[in-house]
Amino acid sequence: MKKISNLFFLGRTNRRQFWIMTVICTLTSIMIQVGNLAIITYKDTRYSGPITVSATVTNINTGQVIQNSTLPQNNSPSYDGISSYIIHLIVVIFGVFVFLIPLIKRLHDLGKTGWLSALVVIPVFGPLIWLLLFIYCGLFPGQKSENEFGPPITQTT
Repeated sequence: MKKISNLFFLGRTNRRQFWIMTVICTLTSIMIQVGNLAIITYKDTRYSGPITVSATVTNINTGQVIQNSTLPQNNSPSYDGISSYIIHLIVVIFGVFVFLIPLIKRLHDLGKTGWLSALVVIPVFGPLIWLLLFIYCGLFPGQKSENEFGPPITQTT
């Protein structure tokens, strides 16, 4: 049951668990972003050179060639369509959600409401607030006694 409760924003977490979850989330996010970047920029290398497309424009009345051009075409497929960006957006939203879980639980351990994490959406100051919250949650010890969010992690219930 404890593992299921870790999936939600309820309860508390200590500094050690906060750092473990932060490192796991960060490494997972980096791997997903690198994989997504590889998918977006993938080029098929089966063809050794470009394929050319010839186009000729002819006057219908006289039969005279007006324009003759050859356009090089790269036959390598590129996966940078809208579907890749939608997948990227879904991954980012899920990543932010997962990253907020340890932050909110750590704020609970410090006796603060998890809604403080909503301050990061303030334009211009959001990244600074995120950094300050991260430092606050990662360095300061939690409350030793039970608070409105539950007992400390070190206590057994």
